[in-house]
Amino acid sequence: MCLLRILVALSFPLVIHADLVLSNQISDGIVLQRGPHSARVWGWCSYDPGKFVVYASGREVGLARQAVERMPASDDPVVFEWTLDMEPQPAGGPYDLTIESEEEGSVTVKDVYWGDVYLCSGQSNMRMRLNESSDHE
Repeated sequence: MCLLRILVALSFPLVIHADLVLSNQISDGIVLQRGPHSARVWGWCSYDPGKFVVYASGREVGLARQAVERMPASDDPVVFEWTLDMEPQPAGGPYDLTIESEEEGSVTVKDVYWGDVYLCSGQSNMRMRLNESSDHE
């Protein structure tokens, strides 16, 4: 019985480390670029994850396998960095986005929308509202 407890206790760090990990830029409530462009998600895992499948509320939206092994830092275990380009999607949502790996399980992001994504930068020139522009419609 004592040996069983020790084995169970030792297995927890291994199970926790084997999970797929998404980039911290990908979280619940994210808006991904709609078609005609593809959206990209990325993250890390502890070993080559094999083939990826991505589902949006049960509907398959991507199937790919792209993983690159990174050199570990000092005593860290080998880490694989993966990227996944999804098929272009029409605007809509919210969806639950589930990323599944043959080897490492799955991870789900909730309330995902596909739409137009704009990156605006500036300072005082960013104070104008879009409806104040001459061609706002």
